[in-house]
Amino acid sequence: MWPSRIYTVVIGLCIALGSYGQGKITLDGYLSDMQTVYRIPDQWLWENNLQNRLNLTLYPADWLSATLQVRNRAILGNTIRKFPGYADGLDGDIGWMDLAFVTSGNLGDSAGYLLTTAVDRLWLQFSFGNLEVKLGRQRINWGQTFVWNPNDLFNTYSYFDFDYEEKPGSDAFRLQYYLGESSKLELST
Repeated sequence: MWPSRIYTVVIGLCIALGSYGQGKITLDGYLSDMQTVYRIPDQWLWENNLQNRLNLTLYPADWLSATLQVRNRAILGNTIRKFPGYADGLDGDIGWMDLAFVTSGNLGDSAGYLLTTAVDRLWLQFSFGNLEVKLGRQRINWGQTFVWNPNDLFNTYSYFDFDYEEKPGSDAFRLQYYLGESSKLELST
């Protein structure tokens, strides 16, 4: 199964590269839980969303870094059984490679579960003085506003998806040249 293979690779990298010393590898993440209960005419619906995030960054050289960030979710509830196609809406990836994996099943007569793993960041970054080159799945955000950003061409998302703080990444090539502390030229494709 793909998610277990990803965890095996991440843990193997942590063990193997741990001998490089401090500063060569970082691993962090978080765990969150969100319960939802709502009523539509004549029925109560419930869902529990347990989310885990793992962020792994390697620094093999001063000018090179590599990042892998994975979002894992376990979703339990009767909404999964009440809405056909719920799992299909979470599966699939529109990037260069499909890096989203979903497994679903039933919990008794009325509830179901979904287990999802999505690699939403996976990049190599090269830094040479004021020049930075990044290749892979990354978050490109050209401007920030409170609700919707018309300049955010790469990562459009639903404002109502408030439990996904990182927002999805885009498979892209990104070139940045820093002109000063607060200005830069940037090209992304």
